[in-house]
Amino acid sequence: MTPPASLAISIINYRTGDMTIAAAQSVLDALGPRDAQLVIVDNASGDGSADQIARWIETTGDERARLVRSTTNSGFSGGHNQGMEAAPGAAFYLILNSDALLRPDFFDHLMPVAQEAPNIGLFAPQLEWDDGTPQVSCFRFPSPTSEFLRGARSGPVTRLFRHRVVALDTPPDPAQIEWASFACILLRGEMVRALGPMDEGYFLYFEDSEYALRARRAGWDVLHAPAARAVHFRGGS
Repeated sequence: MTPPASLAISIINYRTGDMTIAAAQSVLDALGPRDAQLVIVDNASGDGSADQIARWIETTGDERARLVRSTTNSGFSGGHNQGMEAAPGAAFYLILNSDALLRPDFFDHLMPVAQEAPNIGLFAPQLEWDDGTPQVSCFRFPSPTSEFLRGARSGPVTRLFRHRVVALDTPPDPAQIEWASFACILLRGEMVRALGPMDEGYFLYFEDSEYALRARRAGWDVLHAPAARAVHFRGGS
């Protein structure tokens, strides 16, 4: 029996064949010779993009890459649950959007941090635009106060309750990070197996904050790893 890879990467495709292939290629480029599995889950696209991806995988000749064809479109949570299930026992899982590209030195910076912090369950790389401008990707949990601020849209009120604004400045204060975007996030496998799958009741959006809330309640922290960078074309997928 083949032992589990130390690292598994999950990418969902839904009618974004070219974009998904670009994301997957950036993963293979950044991995180098590392032991890993790259799982691309097609969420019942029905547009031929799954076949396109299958042909690309065959062309690469890289046995670490595989395609899972879902029979239904189960959304973000369901797709990535399938991706992680396809690589049981991995020490770490990287959840990656199809509209994201890893910088070439991504894993060089991220994996040493993850391996040296056994009490951290979620590792948030720095998301950025393609010109290198950082994106806000670390947050506080929403609260009644933050919802009031969102509705008030008032500068003086926001300044008064700045400590409850959901989006954190870049770079974020490490002590204030409660959850981070799952457009690109590294999850410790031990934590995933303890918490179970992502809640598939969240088809798209809020699954990341819900999962981080469960993690923190179980004693796992979130760490920002800014040296590991990924380009995120927001809304592309």
